[in-house]
Amino acid sequence: MSSVAYCDNTGEVLAQQVRPRSAGCNDTADNIGIFQRAVEQIPGPNRTQLLFRRGRVLCGLLAWIASAGGRRHPSYTWTYSAGWTFIAREMDAVRPVDALERDSGRTLWEPAVQSDGTIREKAFMVEATSLLGDLSTWPPGTGSSYAANPCIPATPSTPAPTNSNTGCA
Repeated sequence: MSSVAYCDNTGEVLAQQVRPRSAGCNDTADNIGIFQRAVEQIPGPNRTQLLFRRGRVLCGLLAWIASAGGRRHPSYTWTYSAGWTFIAREMDAVRPVDALERDSGRTLWEPAVQSDGTIREKAFMVEATSLLGDLSTWPPGTGSSYAANPCIPATPSTPAPTNSNTGCA
């Protein structure tokens, strides 16, 4: 099994770790290690504002990212976007969104935007942090957005969560 960190802007491989087939991909220390090696490949002045994306949440990894890898200077703003399992709590949070939208007349589901700035067809996002309840175990500034995106294979047509840190302390 291999862990790889890419630079989204250039497509370059920044770091890679080959691991035994029996190794899981959810080891926090291994994930921090691959991200540390990736950050080291980025020129110093470009390390201050980074966005890390991961398909699955590891709270220890998110805390490391939110702390900018332990950097204390206020110019470092590292953020993340990660997914997690959509369970009853998330369904209970997102179900009322359609009713709120209908009753208030406001648009809550916004069109999803691709990395090139174009609108993704039949894909929508909603910010629903306040509907989730207690997030005290998450790093400060954590927000929760949900995507309804039937255009991508293996993505349910019902909303699925994406998690993004919108302002680390």
